[in-house]
Amino acid sequence: GYRLVATLANPTLTVTSDTFSVAPAPAVALTLTSGGNQQALGGTTLPAPIVVTAVDRFGFAVRGVPVTFTAVNSDASVSIASATTDSLGRASTQWTVGLTGSQLLSVSASGITVPLSVRATIPQGLALVSGGGQSALFGSAFATPISFRVLGDSAKPMAGIPVVFSVSGGGSVSQVRDTSDATGLVSVVWTAGSTA
Repeated sequence: GYRLVATLANPTLTVTSDTFSVAPAPAVALTLTSGGNQQALGGTTLPAPIVVTAVDRFGFAVRGVPVTFTAVNSDASVSIASATTDSLGRASTQWTVGLTGSQLLSVSASGITVPLSVRATIPQGLALVSGGGQSALFGSAFATPISFRVLGDSAKPMAGIPVVFSVSGGGSVSQVRDTSDATGLVSVVWTAGSTA
């Protein structure tokens, strides 16, 4: 237990209180510590774990709080569905996102009325930007590279997404894989086949 000691310097007087105990305040909220707003290909595990912290009404971390992680999308999953916050008040899991739609992870804890929502983005579409409708001689490269933009939620461009190229009906491509740039663009040079 704890005691409070009060001392008067002159004359010297000391008073000590009775023993009292200090209990931590209960957790009232979950905060996202790291791992939010990540992006990845559908059906893959996000690069970084989802880390949350349980805090009391003063903003201090609370240890020993049972936390539940729930992937809202039916084809998504988590590596750890239930965890207890550590000495830093933290709990974590790895999130494997689903194949389609907006991705959402719900994090809840006993005694906390409002769950924490964590979002991730997967590609929702691939749009042709330039290079369509060209003509070329047999065995020759098309004059303009073929460019596409990787789109996520609300048709926003996504950077860092790998795209694989292949040819149907003949010909070849300058590269079989490209990664979208900051504007979501990938491109490839297409060389026409030698026969119709």
